[in-house]
Amino acid sequence: MDFITDLPQTKRKVNSIWVVVDRLTKRCHFVSTTKTVTAEGVTQRFVDHIWKLHRMPTSIVSDRDRKFVSAFWQHIFKSVGTRLSMTAAHRAQGDGQTEQMNRTLEEYLRSYVGPFSKLAPFEADLGYIPLNPLQLAAGQCQNVPKSRRGAEFQERQNAILLLCREALAQAQEKMRDIKDRNREEQVFNVGDQLYLSTRNLDPNHTGLPNSSKFGPKWIGPYTVVRRVQNYTYELNIQAGNKLHPVFNTGSLKPYKESTRLSKLWR
Repeated sequence: MDFITDLPQTKRKVNSIWVVVDRLTKRCHFVSTTKTVTAEGVTQRFVDHIWKLHRMPTSIVSDRDRKFVSAFWQHIFKSVGTRLSMTAAHRAQGDGQTEQMNRTLEEYLRSYVGPFSKLAPFEADLGYIPLNPLQLAAGQCQNVPKSRRGAEFQERQNAILLLCREALAQAQEKMRDIKDRNREEQVFNVGDQLYLSTRNLDPNHTGLPNSSKFGPKWIGPYTVVRRVQNYTYELNIQAGNKLHPVFNTGSLKPYKESTRLSKLWR
């Protein structure tokens, strides 16, 4: 078991996730909590979310978090016969499966939850938040659209889609800025001779007799016909070749007479 902390705080004032993984079946539980939760609070969550479903474990592996080394936690579990195993400090491998699950969960949260659209995927797709069973039992149905064909619902859905497009554009622009800061693009002129990388080319379209694994890494040289965009150029690919003639600078490099390659194909 381990904690993922310092997450964005929710309306319920929680900012952490307690990750509990069964070593045998790999079943996982993700329990919402706070970074400042006490040993007593973690124990209560253990009873509410783990013990009531699986009963008491024979052993628990955790790091040396202050909550797990506290006298309260130690007394509770030792009194029921649970063996407590602590990993060495700064050695995540001691509880590798929990660390792996932490990375998986964090990657999921980065991919599907973010500040850009501020919408749940369900709401972005269908236009409303579904009721949970407790809301249905309490008769709280005011959030369910009365007519999904009405003009009001259509207007709301259009607004949601527009918001999603804007949020996606902002996220893409942010990622583009980060990527651009970390790379230096090459600039070529019309008439320059370039080699073309075969890394992303379909072997069936290159006309090479060798497979892509044992064939040349670069082919050419080809001549720049025109600059299509900032980082893309059109090359004088032969008419009978099935390759599209426009390539990004990441697949190109300048041709040098002194460069020795085992075999080049034009």
